[in-house]
Order: sequence, then C-alpha cells, then structure tokens
Amino acid sequence: MENQILVSFIVPVYNAAKYIETAIRSVIDQQRDWIELVLINDGSTDSSYDICKKYESKKVRCISTENMGAGHARNVGIDIAQGKWIGFLDSDDLILGGFFDEKNSDIFNLLNKNCVDIIYTPKLECDIELKTEPIITYPEAPSQIEFYMPNIEFWACLYRKDFIKDNGIRFFEYRIQDVESAFRFRSFSKANNILAYNKKVFYLHRDNPGSNVNTWNFDNVLRIKALVYGQLANEFNKPEPKVKQWLLSQSVYSLKELLFRCLKLGMQENEDRQLYEAVNEILAIYKTQYGYLKNKYKFFLSLIAVLASHKVIWHIFITVCRKRKIEYTKNPAFDSQDNIELIMENVHKFDHQFNDIRKG
Repeated sequence: MENQILVSFIVPVYNAAKYIETAIRSVIDQQRDWIELVLINDGSTDSSYDICKKYESKKVRCISTENMGAGHARNVGIDIAQGKWIGFLDSDDLILGGFFDEKNSDIFNLLNKNCVDIIYTPKLECDIELKTEPIITYPEAPSQIEFYMPNIEFWACLYRKDFIKDNGIRFFEYRIQDVESAFRFRSFSKANNILAYNKKVFYLHRDNPGSNVNTWNFDNVLRIKALVYGQLANEFNKPEPKVKQWLLSQSVYSLKELLFRCLKLGMQENEDRQLYEAVNEILAIYKTQYGYLKNKYKFFLSLIAVLASHKVIWHIFITVCRKRKIEYTKNPAFDSQDNIELIMENVHKFDHQFNDIRKG
C-alpha cells in the first residue's frame, strides 16, 4: 500500500492535561502509518500543549490557536487534515484499534473511491475510569434517520474529506458553548451515500463529570440553540417543508425556554445585551421563514416582536428578571487524573470484546 494518510483524527484540546495523553495514546498505539492525529490546542492554560508537543511527529501534528472554542478548533483541523477520511475525537474520549485493522485500509480506499460520504458507526459509552461495563449503541439505518438528525453524536462517524470540503460543511463557532448537533444536520442533510456500519466500533465515549455537557450554562445553551437552529432553517434549501418546520420548532422552543428561564431564575447584569441581540437576530431569521412557521409559533413570535421593539416593555421585562434570585446549582468538582496504563489495558480489553468477536 502506498504511503498515504487515509484517516485524520481531529482533537480540540482545552485544559485537558488530565486526559489528553490517554486520548493520544489510544490513537498512536495502533501503529497505523495511514492514520494521522491533528491536535488543535485551543489556548490551554494548563500543560495540555506541552503534552501534545511531546508526541509531535510526522503523523501527530500539534497546532496552537487562541482560545476560540471547540468549533473553531475543529474547523482549523478540517482545513489542514491530510486524510481521505476525517474523524473527530474529544480530548477525554478514546479510539479502539480493531476498527482500523490493517486489512481495513483497502476498505477505506474502496469506500472513498465509491464516494461514500459518511461511515456511520456504533459508539461505546463508559465511565471516565473505564470501570463499568460499557454500553453500546448501534446506528439506525439511513432510511430511519428523522429530519437528517441521527441518534448518535457526530463523533461516531467518519466523513469523506472531499465531501466535507466540497459542501463547505463547518462547525458553528461559539466560544462559550458549541452546538455540535448542527454539524450532524449539515453533514447528513447533504450526504448522498451513507453507510451504517454495525459490525465494528471505534469510538469510546467516557462520561466525564467535568466536561462541558455536565457543567454547561443552560442560558448560553438555549440562546445559542435558538440561533443555530434558526440559521440551519435559513440555509436549508431542499423542498422539504417538514424539515424546515422541525428546525424552526427547535429554535422557537429554545427561545421560549430561555425567556421563561430568565423570568423564573433571573439573569446576570451583563446578560441582557446578549439576550436582546439574540432575540433580534432570531426574529430577523423568522421573517424569511414565516411561511413555514406553525400558527402557535407565529403568535408567540408576534409577542416577542412586541417585547423586543418597545424599549419600555423590554426594560420592564429585564427589570423583572433581575429581581429574581439567581441560584445556579453547579455539579461538584471532579478531580481525576488518568492512570494511563490501566486505562489502555481496559481499552485493549474492550477492543477485543467488541471488535475481534464481531468479525465479518
């Protein structure tokens, strides 16, 4: 086989010193010359970058950027990836090697030649220390995917690089919180050839109590989801009104939940400007999509338009919100350092359990 990169794994790295070395090891221990690792250090303030640099080689590239969020880091990785296929790995997750058996290199070349756009695979989930029995989730058939939103997260897929680049598929770049499901929708809505592959699994997701998913600010999440789903509806140009309606319903629901949450729990003094700008941006999107909105959403948005267009009413709303007592509950701090050799021992065990046995 000619010396070429078939698969590029892109890893956004931000203050992940406790876990990133294990993630790196899970890839390079496979000793596949046709797999490269692209580490994007997103302005880390701990020793993450030093750990990444320690492994730098021809097949492990380490790029450092300002702190601009995981979405931006992944987009940088897409731009520089050399592989025919692109995969995404979070800094606290792991890759199983059985999926990338040496004989499978010919399969990746064949799938690329046949213009398969996405290889949609199962995922494993386990606790952060890999002490519990992992749970496997299998992908649904492409015909069963509703609204172009598959059940499994975007990182359980491999994407043909030319497909991603030719269609300009990117992550939204929100520094404070990324909505990664948007990449799933953009990819699956533009793919012509999706292979749901159930026989082997490569992605092991570790449930990290300290990750963004478990510590995020719901105000930021709802605000950005309202914006993102509205923008996805705006850019979706297939003649499928039900898909547009679904996207818009996700956007309106997020906006409604955000406003009610502000009324119930209050808001910080510096949040009202962000909220005002988001509401007006969302309303501008809805104007171009008005015909796709259901009547109940049209009524709700007419009330929001009145709220946003009258300074006195908006001031009353903000005043009421600020008088609420803000009580944000935070998850207890989780301070765990990977025992790398023990973790890798379990990775090899899972690899045998879920890949060697499921041959064919």
